[in-house]
Amino acid sequence: MKRIYLIITASIVILLLVDCKKGENDPFISLISRTSRLKGEWELVEVSENRDITYLGDHLYIEYSYSNSYITEKYTSSWSNDVETYQTKYNLSIVFEDDGLYNLSEEIEDTLYTIEGGWMWSTKSNELEVKKKEAIILFGKKFEIDKINEKYSNFYTGELNNGSLLYVDELRNNKLVIKTDNTYKNESGFEINHVGYRTYEKIK
Repeated sequence: MKRIYLIITASIVILLLVDCKKGENDPFISLISRTSRLKGEWELVEVSENRDITYLGDHLYIEYSYSNSYITEKYTSSWSNDVETYQTKYNLSIVFEDDGLYNLSEEIEDTLYTIEGGWMWSTKSNELEVKKKEAIILFGKKFEIDKINEKYSNFYTGELNNGSLLYVDELRNNKLVIKTDNTYKNESGFEINHVGYRTYEKIK
């Protein structure tokens, strides 16, 4: 009887620990909840994404990568043999608080965009094809734009009501990977496929 009790107790503990694993690449067993692992400030360190755009037989393919505060875009197309490459100064950080608030800062060249709002874990949704705590939902409440190099900063403050969904592929104590896999089509034949990953590192 004691042996059976120990087996049952061990099974319950394992189930509780494994329940902390929601993303495909989360640690199999973790003593720390997903919310506790998410709390803190995260900084973008790696981008591996591509957009595949087709329209009326034409094809445009864009690859995105990130290194040393610059995002690189590489363009190839069906109408040209040339490969065009562009670099843009880019930094992105986001702070998740355990009280359900977040703050996002995005720097593109000389412009700083900041968003403040609330966040929550997703519930199971067959329509969105998302499981419980598989994605983060962001609700923006305050949006500001600041021209960094101007003598007087220009601010725009507005309300953002619709939620953004971030699919969490991996969440560890110091690593967060957001997965993108979106397809857009319209009746005229225009189609965009956007897939890839963005990796963040916890800085505090």
